[in-house]
Amino acid sequence: MGRSVETVYARALLDAAKQSGTLSSVTEEARAVIGMIKDHPGFRDLMNHPGISPEEKERVFADLFSGGLSGEMKGFLRVIFEKQRESVLGGILEAFLDLSEKELGIGRVSVKTASPLSAEQKERVESKVRETTSYRSLEFSYETDPELIGGIVIRIGDRTADGSVRNKFQRLLETLKTAEV
Repeated sequence: MGRSVETVYARALLDAAKQSGTLSSVTEEARAVIGMIKDHPGFRDLMNHPGISPEEKERVFADLFSGGLSGEMKGFLRVIFEKQRESVLGGILEAFLDLSEKELGIGRVSVKTASPLSAEQKERVESKVRETTSYRSLEFSYETDPELIGGIVIRIGDRTADGSVRNKFQRLLETLKTAEV
């Protein structure tokens, strides 16, 4: 099975950042670039425009990130522009974040509940999740979804713990469908 273009480029950036000892800073730069792509559709259109040279695109990045980009990120972007992979830049950087966060021991935790949690409830959830994982650091995001009816759904990476009332109802319904009367 072949690897996707995003994964190949993401792995190359990861290897370069690890080799130079700049993985943490390149990870932060990747987050900033992803934010720019997501928050500014005009920027994405500019980067994908075929009439703009790779050199000009590099200059735009240099101007936008006046604080400076690492040599690894500059080199990575240069290759992306030269190979005309701008249309998948966001996907590449998302794949890179997944790889780098694993490498750095950072876990992203998504918590979904039917109604907003209080600060105390969030603290209890975070404490419990910290006890049950081996990540060095966790980043939590909270979302409400009234369709859950009640309970909580916690996702860490590709693992999900679904303790929602909606899920319990669905399981009960499936059991009732297969039950003999």
